[in-house]
Amino acid sequence: TGRIVRASARAITSGAWSPPVDLSRPGADHPAIAIAGDGSSVVVWDRAGTIESTSRGSSGAFSPPVSLSTGAGTARFPTVAVDSAGDALVGWFQEGGSFGAPRTISSSGGLTDAPKLDGPALALNADGRAVAAWRRRSGGPLRIEATVRTAGQDWGTTTVLSPTTARNVGRPALGMDAGGHAVV
Repeated sequence: TGRIVRASARAITSGAWSPPVDLSRPGADHPAIAIAGDGSSVVVWDRAGTIESTSRGSSGAFSPPVSLSTGAGTARFPTVAVDSAGDALVGWFQEGGSFGAPRTISSSGGLTDAPKLDGPALALNADGRAVAAWRRRSGGPLRIEATVRTAGQDWGTTTVLSPTTARNVGRPALGMDAGGHAVV
């Protein structure tokens, strides 16, 4: 299809919106945006079964898009969270029997693997603490699971948050404050 992800930035000093700019090529869907405290931002979307991303500093132009997802299957429904340093955490759903692992994208461009998620919700606070929640089917109804990562550490143990009664759940929503307190 001809859908394109576009962005317009609002200047805090003047309140004026910039002219919209095209971020993706045609066929993009499900965009998500995260903005750091300094005004830098990361935008992710899916296009042709791949997760793509672009970023910009607190002022200036967006970078050329890069592909983040790898492996077989269609990658869809990306989500993104950014900390105060501008480091971003991106997650997505990967169809076809496997799931796309979110990646930590540092300002230097390095990638670190994280746990595999389905329909993820992510939060990242200023000190780099991250929370991830997702839904997963494990031989029964869909359930919500979550894990926490302390800055510079591996992801912790996965915790099932859904009630034990058999019922399906939707995609989770997640919020976290500066102290790392989270609600799913």
